[in-house]
Amino acid sequence: DRLSDARQNQLYAPVMRRIGQIMNSEFLKPIFCQTPNPDMDLFKWIKEGKVIIFRMSTGQLSERVIKTLCYWITLNVFLIEISLGGVSEAKGTYMILNEPHQFLSDGMVHFLERMLAEGPKYRLAPVFIFHHFQQFKQHPGFVDMMMSASANWHVFKNTNSKVYDKLMPYLQGTFEDVQQAFEATKRLQYIAVWLNKDGEYEKP
Repeated sequence: DRLSDARQNQLYAPVMRRIGQIMNSEFLKPIFCQTPNPDMDLFKWIKEGKVIIFRMSTGQLSERVIKTLCYWITLNVFLIEISLGGVSEAKGTYMILNEPHQFLSDGMVHFLERMLAEGPKYRLAPVFIFHHFQQFKQHPGFVDMMMSASANWHVFKNTNSKVYDKLMPYLQGTFEDVQQAFEATKRLQYIAVWLNKDGEYEKP
């Protein structure tokens, strides 16, 4: 109440705009504006170590709807892991994010930075599956974040040599140059760069 009308409107407008986006969406409104379904208990499923698959139909859902739902699901998984405190009955949680460039937003990139840093404390391991770094050109900070995070890398055959250039700091323990790494992925299924139990990278 102590704020001016202009300042109140400044805070109120973006919140109402987002609520409007949900209320006016034929897909989001039935999801967010209904009584919770007790049969769908993400907390219970994660605690039990169940495999849960969310499929987003790009042919039916708009880009905004997909981004909203993916952000919401990712946020919920992270909050559930925090509430479990890293002592869930399951061995831990792998969160597979397939083709993340299709649903990233600036807000989600900012959130994933925290999740990558805090996730290991709560036995949450995000797994990003993508073809090449150029897919994230709209979010260059995301690539830097992945490169600096303690993440396992699986490098499959890729004709985009910049993929090998980027990952050369991790690959050089085994491969002398980009070409040698490229040839290896033609012969082998993939090059694996894994962290050991001390959080240090083993040789690929």
